[in-house]
Amino acid sequence: MIYRRSNLWKVATLLVVGISASWTAAETDLPETIGPYLQHPGTDRMTVCFLTRHAEYVEAHYQPTVGGQRRRVQPAAQAIDGTPWTVWKAALTDLEPDTAYAYELVYRTSDRQGQTPSLRFRTLSEESETVKAAFFNDLHSRPDTLKALMEHVEPEDFEFSVLMGDCWQDPSSANGAEAVLAVLNAYVRLLKAGEKPMLYIRGNHEVRGTFAASMAFLFDLPMLDPTAALGEQAHQFALTAGPIRLIALDTGEDFDKRADLFEPMRRRQAGWLKRIGSTDHAATWQILATHQPLYNNNIWYSEASRVLWEPMLTETEIDIALAGHDHRWKHLPAGERFEVTLSREDAKRHIGTAGVFSLHVPWPILIGGGPAVDEATVMLLSADKKTLQIRLLAAADGKTLTEITLNK
Repeated sequence: MIYRRSNLWKVATLLVVGISASWTAAETDLPETIGPYLQHPGTDRMTVCFLTRHAEYVEAHYQPTVGGQRRRVQPAAQAIDGTPWTVWKAALTDLEPDTAYAYELVYRTSDRQGQTPSLRFRTLSEESETVKAAFFNDLHSRPDTLKALMEHVEPEDFEFSVLMGDCWQDPSSANGAEAVLAVLNAYVRLLKAGEKPMLYIRGNHEVRGTFAASMAFLFDLPMLDPTAALGEQAHQFALTAGPIRLIALDTGEDFDKRADLFEPMRRRQAGWLKRIGSTDHAATWQILATHQPLYNNNIWYSEASRVLWEPMLTETEIDIALAGHDHRWKHLPAGERFEVTLSREDAKRHIGTAGVFSLHVPWPILIGGGPAVDEATVMLLSADKKTLQIRLLAAADGKTLTEITLNK
């Protein structure tokens, strides 16, 4: 069965209600700890996140895998309101570029001491000749879909993963946010996020639900303050890894929903884009990643974001854009032109502005599929200083649906 937008709400509601009911009956479905998992990677840093229910003290130990001094740091602890969970974030700093490190966490509860397995990660390097990454979108709280996708992804296919929005379906604080955290636990395990950073881009469904504002506690991004109000959280970031520079932007809600919150947020990102546009970087390729595409051949794109960001992005010289939201995969070549009509009926239904919009696609755009196994996709990116290649694989059979190759 393919979950189109006409029945996605019904399916998602049944899914979340059913899962929440089972967790109420069997709280032990969630482990005592979640993670560790890696966030905010850099050439000289890495953040290790770890969630616990009963730990009173946590300490991170780390050192280069070859030589070097063993160091330790006590993570910052943040209690997540409305849940029994605390998130511990260990900022490992003053690291060497392109260097492998081993780490583990030790923790103490009121009656025992525990320790995570020893894990490894490698810091980023702006000088690296190659990089590989995996991009996922619109999982809508479906770990089974991610599991199906990962059956076609080899360990050597990616050095880090990117969740491009709507990977959680309207996150709820019910039962201590158990549904949200169970999905997080599954994603961390499936993506091997304890050894490969798992980056997060917020989608329109992640800004809905009673736990929406608290989702920020689960991640670490350069400018993200998890205590800020929902519309004031800064989820955007720029990351240089070898020959690529990834620019991630938060498109917020779709259409004109809650414009009082998300229009100021988009404007702040426009200012940020202008600032980073003049920043020197060594990357050969610039990749734009958003949940909602800024251009599409139908109404499922962010007109509000496009109008504000297009001037700065044009000057930034984007090579390719990656997105989700549509639930139907597609490749839009650069130079395509579309007349998109948002009818009065659709505008009323989606809280948008009716009209006909003329769109000129300035760079190639790849849009991923939807949440069901028979429509889900993964984008596998591989780049060096001369060639960038992205393969779009189907969850159902691993078939390559399309392949984009750019050369310089």
